[in-house]
Amino acid sequence: MNMNNMSQQEASTPGAESGEYAEIGSGANLFTTYDRGDIHENIYINSREAIEAVQNGEELPSGTVITLEGYKDGEPEH
Repeated sequence: MNMNNMSQQEASTPGAESGEYAEIGSGANLFTTYDRGDIHENIYINSREAIEAVQNGEELPSGTVITLEGYKDGEPEH
């Protein structure tokens, strides 16, 4: 997955812009959010090192976990 080519929008987490580090309670980092019509998606990456690798077009470190969380009309969908 090449996240450098994804259009990034402002993150919904207060104080975080897309691609910046927004520590979530679980220790995950919000990487970016997308809004497409009634669909809202959040992408989380488990380490700052992995986010930096994505931003620099480098290989992801071993142990990287990327999570996509999706909502439709405000309800969890995927």
